[in-house]
Amino acid sequence: MSTFFALIFPAVLLFWAIGAYNRLVRMRNAIAQAWTVVDVPLRQVHDVVPELVEQSRESLDRGKDFLQSVVAARNQAVAAAAALRSRPVSAAAAGGFDIAEQVLRSSLDQLHGLLDQVAEAAVDQVPDPQLQQLSRVLAGAEQQLGFARQGYNHAVREYNQAVDQFPALLLARLFAFLPAAPLQSVGSAWERGAPRGLG
Repeated sequence: MSTFFALIFPAVLLFWAIGAYNRLVRMRNAIAQAWTVVDVPLRQVHDVVPELVEQSRESLDRGKDFLQSVVAARNQAVAAAAALRSRPVSAAAAGGFDIAEQVLRSSLDQLHGLLDQVAEAAVDQVPDPQLQQLSRVLAGAEQQLGFARQGYNHAVREYNQAVDQFPALLLARLFAFLPAAPLQSVGSAWERGAPRGLG
């Protein structure tokens, strides 16, 4: 009888370990899949920013240096997104991404405010239709990004719970399943809608 248990216990333990390992892999892959949903509107935001800056040049005569800083913030955000794209479970990559996106959103909020001031000062002028369209595209992409970020964070939360639960955490530590970091919400003005003078 003791020989039977001596054979069964290692087999059960092996099957549990295989199942737990495969579950952790599935959950890690779910984070990568959730990132692809974030990546689509994120790329759209990053693609619209240079066009928006170019269209804003005529309206913002004194803002040339500021517009260059918006483009620089966008370029840093693109690089941070590429780093997270290659390692979607990396807490360090997620932290760098959050910082770069906060800087970009802050720059876009400032641009939003400047364009509003220009629009309010020139009430009698017809708004630039291309600038209006770009602002609507950016606002729509930001809203989609907010929803996609929620899905990503849900996948991260599920994965982190699995990594931290006993006894799976023993297997997670053994095979270097490290906790992932959720994305921070940016809550930019563009996420809330287009500039008043442009929409």
